[in-house]
Formats: sequence, structure tokens, C-alpha cells
Amino acid sequence: MKPLKKQKRLLSSSNVINAIVLAVILAITFNPSAKALLLRGLIHTGLFSPAPAKASVNKATGLQRMPDITLKNDKGIHSIASMRGKVIVLNLWATWCPPCIAEMPSIQGLYTKMANHKDVIFVLLDADSDLEKAKTFMSKRKFTLPVYISLSNLPKSVFSGSIPTTLIIDRSGNIVFKHTGFANYDNKKMIDFINSL
Repeated sequence: MKPLKKQKRLLSSSNVINAIVLAVILAITFNPSAKALLLRGLIHTGLFSPAPAKASVNKATGLQRMPDITLKNDKGIHSIASMRGKVIVLNLWATWCPPCIAEMPSIQGLYTKMANHKDVIFVLLDADSDLEKAKTFMSKRKFTLPVYISLSNLPKSVFSGSIPTTLIIDRSGNIVFKHTGFANYDNKKMIDFINSL
């Protein structure tokens, strides 16, 4: 009798473990915040830190020019052309996108470190073009990133439709960095790269 009770307890324990594993898998699959938390953990491993020098366009083959697009934020309408002379860090994201949510703290960290740099502009471009929803998202999470929506169509050469996508545009309006997928931008290499522009 005793071995049977022990076996039932083991089966019961394994059922509990299976239920927990299943619950975690379902949460990650269907809950963007849970998935973002997992991805954020992966970011901190250091495996998802893009190397700006490798991601930059080779100057020998020419630089891709950032087309002029019209943007809107809570302060009015702007254009990429009006920002020439400054380095632009442009991130395309959405409130429902787990990889976007996962990388947002690293973008906030980079923004905070570059906030006093008068020649660097951050543009967090909401892919859904819902400015109020994007501002509410930032406010709830205590992010201070400047949110914009696009009033122009983005050419496929700039935005293929995958988010998050991050571009860095130099003072002359050339795209010198492009990364699709989530990454950790709050690191010395990225700060040094932006400062070099």
C-alpha cells in the first residue's frame, strides 16, 4: 500500500509541474506582456546587442538617403527634412508588439543618456498611427520617449513591415544604421556610435 501512495504523490507532483509549464507556455504565447518579459530577459544576456559598425552601410557602396516623411506628435507636424543637421534615432514599434515592448527599456536608457545632447533627436514612430494610444502606453510604463505617427507612407526600402525596426540617420540625412528585430540599445558601443556622427 505504501508504494502505491508514494506513486500517486509522484504522479500528482508531476501533474502540478506539467500544469505550471503549460500555464507558462500559454502565458508567453497569448500574453504580449509575458512574452515581452521573457524577451527582455534574453536582451540582458548580451546576445541581442547590434554592433553599429557591422550594421552600418558600407561607405564604399554608398549610403541610403532617408526619404522625407511627414510626422506628427502632440506638438505638431514635422518632417524628416526639417530635422537635418541632427542625428535621428528612429524606432518603428507598436503597443501590441512583444519584441517592441521588450526593447523599450533599453531605448529609454539610451534616450536618457543622450537627452542633453542637442544634436540627437529620438523619434518613436507608432506603426499603428494611433498617437493617443501610444502616448497612453508610454505614460503607463513611465517612459519619456517622444512618440510620433507618420502622415506619409514609408517606402519599403526604409520599412519592410517588420517591427521593431530601428534606424539611425546621420546629420546629412543618410541611413547609417538599420536593425530589424529587438535589441539592447543602451550600451557603450551604441552611445559611442551616435556620438561619432
